[in-house]
Amino acid sequence: MSKGQPLRVRLYRFMIYVAAVLLVMLAIVFSVARVLLNDLGKYREVVEQQVSQLLDQKVRIQGFDARLEGITPVLIFKDVELLNSKTDKELARFSEARIGLAVLASIRELHIVPGEITINGIHIMLTRHKNGSLSVQGLKVSQAGGIEQTSSDNQLAQWLFTYSDLSLENSSIVWQDRLRGKRYQFNDVNVHLTNSGRRHILSGQMEVPKALGRDVKFSADVDGDTLNPQDWQGTFYAQAYSVDIRQWEQFRPQWNNAHLKSGQLDVRLWGAWRQNRLAS
Repeated sequence: MSKGQPLRVRLYRFMIYVAAVLLVMLAIVFSVARVLLNDLGKYREVVEQQVSQLLDQKVRIQGFDARLEGITPVLIFKDVELLNSKTDKELARFSEARIGLAVLASIRELHIVPGEITINGIHIMLTRHKNGSLSVQGLKVSQAGGIEQTSSDNQLAQWLFTYSDLSLENSSIVWQDRLRGKRYQFNDVNVHLTNSGRRHILSGQMEVPKALGRDVKFSADVDGDTLNPQDWQGTFYAQAYSVDIRQWEQFRPQWNNAHLKSGQLDVRLWGAWRQNRLAS
């Protein structure tokens, strides 16, 4: 026992030393990178190629920065355009993308392994079609100040729902319901999304239009094709404030033969979803 103790102590000290050296090296590399990439124009093509590999989607960027958050290196990209991999048309645009690097995984794999990705300021249109299917498109502000839709294929949806650890901050979602003829815009959307194959776990909160209520908090654990609600199975929870029940006809509460036709409610709702309907 007495012989083993010094060995464990030496091993522990060695590991601390290696970790400290790695952190110092990372700090130096990041400092040099910030200096070299201060003029992004000279290195734009190389950087965009590397970012495209990290995001697993072709991108165009206008600015770059890097910093250490605790022991986690974070790459920061400004004014990012997510591009269609075949046509180079814009899929979505966002003000900032932050990519945290998985340090231990990067050391083990001997190349950069991205951890959580945080997207700031993305604008999305989510459309429910008359057949019940969903589609996702990016939105951008035109030079005249109007809103334009981007590429109409589902590459954006595939990217959002396949990356393992993704967060959206300070974003907006336009919900266009062609089945019921409704359209609403939700602002200040903050969502954390974890994807693993067909399983998708999300949680977050957003500001709803005044006609519907106030803020909404939500979480869900869903298995299935994200663009086909008939294939969904899972559980959900939602908490909403000052809900105007006149705007939610299909969800109006009732007790025996008594119905609420107007008024505002604070709501907590949880249940299960199967085959495009509430199961419990």
